[in-house]
Amino acid sequence: FKRGSSYTVHFAYSCTGSACPSNDLVSMDSLQAKLKPFQFSSVHDLSCPGKEIECSAYTCSNPYATNAGEGTCFGTDCDETCCVDPTCSELTCDSGIDNIEENAGLTCTSKEDCQDTCCHLRCAQYECMEGTCNDATMNDVVVKPCEAQLKCCAPIEPCCADIAWCKASMECSTVAAWCAAQETEERLLTDIEEPLSAGVLPALDAGKPAHSNYAESVFSGAAAAKDRVRRLQGAEADSLKVGLEGLADEIVAFHDVNSKNAAPRQLGQMVNNLRGGKKANCPPKGCTTVAIGSCAYYYESLFCLHRGHSPRAIAVNSVQVLSDTVHAVSCGNDASCWVWRISDAKPRSHFIPKTSFGPIMASSVLFDSMHIVSAGMGTLFGGVAHVWDWRSGKQVATTHCTTGPFLSSAEIPEAGTVLLGCGNGYTYKWNWHSGESISLP
Repeated sequence: FKRGSSYTVHFAYSCTGSACPSNDLVSMDSLQAKLKPFQFSSVHDLSCPGKEIECSAYTCSNPYATNAGEGTCFGTDCDETCCVDPTCSELTCDSGIDNIEENAGLTCTSKEDCQDTCCHLRCAQYECMEGTCNDATMNDVVVKPCEAQLKCCAPIEPCCADIAWCKASMECSTVAAWCAAQETEERLLTDIEEPLSAGVLPALDAGKPAHSNYAESVFSGAAAAKDRVRRLQGAEADSLKVGLEGLADEIVAFHDVNSKNAAPRQLGQMVNNLRGGKKANCPPKGCTTVAIGSCAYYYESLFCLHRGHSPRAIAVNSVQVLSDTVHAVSCGNDASCWVWRISDAKPRSHFIPKTSFGPIMASSVLFDSMHIVSAGMGTLFGGVAHVWDWRSGKQVATTHCTTGPFLSSAEIPEAGTVLLGCGNGYTYKWNWHSGESISLP
């Protein structure tokens, strides 16, 4: 015997009369214990040759197999003697899974083997496990059931930005479907809010009883909203906050108790709690579409500090509007970046890198709205990128590309991570918090 190799060893047990143990006294555990000195790692297929079994009383190990019902068998030989493995043509795959027509004549030996031999499905039909989403690029790919989770699903990447794309990806939805659900939710809330804000709350603010017609409208709106929630289907219904139907129940229940009395201020608080502080009629970022016609553009301001004292103009390679929409950042061949006010070109801060003095080719405003990444040429033929605080111009992180200048930059919805395009043909994924980076061809 060789250590690490696998062997099948058959033991014959000989006995007569009362010396023979009953079948239920011979177990895997007892044999395992007896074979331990021989260093056998496991015992499989316990068989008692001395006990004959009627095929009609035997249960086949393959749940899809057919028991012939005739003859007798001994121990582990019973599957082979009494059972007939099914062909794929005799099986019906689980709901949502299709039979493979070309495999109709093949046989299978277990539930798992039958599923993989006889059945397949399109990725679009598969429901991914928690923490993963269906990969839309794989929807038309046909896979075996055992491969579906691996090939059809992608892990949900953590994303905390308050934008439609981020919210939709965390809910395994498309941006269009997610935005449509938010719009539906807004319409449902409006059913309740319009009469509330038009008559009930102003009357309470003035110290007067709320007009009963307005109060009735609030309760009617709550009932209508609840009814519409029940009729919604698909992604819209899934994306609505679960509290909406409960809110309607609370309002209607309050009406049952207080009947025609003035609606209380608690109604407004109920709606506000559901909104989570969200302002009415304010669509999430990334959901708004604006139709732009012909615009009369006019001159606003001119920022020319990149020139410095040079008699000639200095190229500006990148301009970005900051998250506050009041300031802009511009970077150029003067190896620096300026933050300035758009309305009057008044400078706000100036960033000069500590370790490089080459042209800055790209810049991106980061999602935290406080930091900016700027990238360009470093010393000799290399590239350098910096993250800095635009409020103070303070440099907080640096990375390099040793074989070419950085030509482009972008932040992705992953905390502290930016993408940098280098002239060497590689894109660098850089986490400026940890300093780690990887190159992607």
